[in-house]
Amino acid sequence: MTRSNDLGLLEREAVVRAGTGRELIVATGADRSRFLGGIVTGNVAGTPVGGGCLSALLTPKGHVITDMRMFVRESDIWIIVDAGQAETVAGALSRYAIMDDFAAAARADMAFSALLGPAAAARLATIGADPGPVATAPPLAHTQIATPDGELWIARVRELGADGFWLGAPPSSGTPAWSFFVNLAPLYSGSRREPAMAINGCRNKPIGPGGSTRRLHQCSGLRAQKSASAAAASAGAK
Repeated sequence: MTRSNDLGLLEREAVVRAGTGRELIVATGADRSRFLGGIVTGNVAGTPVGGGCLSALLTPKGHVITDMRMFVRESDIWIIVDAGQAETVAGALSRYAIMDDFAAAARADMAFSALLGPAAAARLATIGADPGPVATAPPLAHTQIATPDGELWIARVRELGADGFWLGAPPSSGTPAWSFFVNLAPLYSGSRREPAMAINGCRNKPIGPGGSTRRLHQCSGLRAQKSASAAAASAGAK
């Protein structure tokens, strides 16, 4: 499999970071905004629906327990934390709520990936997931849209020095949610035929409709995805 350390691709194309491992906590209850605003560092109450804010949960002595991104929605607040933290953070938040109408629950049925680079919005549009105004909105603006593959949550972010999007969706039909995300970046773009890249978190599993022969291989660092034809040619040469 072709390997590359060309981080410049983040400045020219669309790069997929599949299976980031981030986890979701959903906060509900009539007091959710006020309650969270009193125990985390972010300005939750001042964040409009469709917006988000950086935040951190602190100990009473001011030590950071965890960083988080908070996304305000119509009927709840999504809190995204790093891998392995959702259950612990949800429990900690719930313990602070004594007389408040508030609940926090980890959601294991969501998987998150990132699509980064100047071509990210165009790649989303090609699968019927045009981010629309979110593409030029402030960081952490987000929306939920329907695509041919099901509901897709999109948030505008800046990561690895590049603008792009976080993508979230529940698993469907027994397929990991990120399996169709890796199809978003083009295998080749324009006449230069630059390979689309995948960053970490890769699996050696078939992806795409009907068990496509195109595969993501286990990797570290930046690696190029092979097209189905290139993968077949490589397999035939072995």
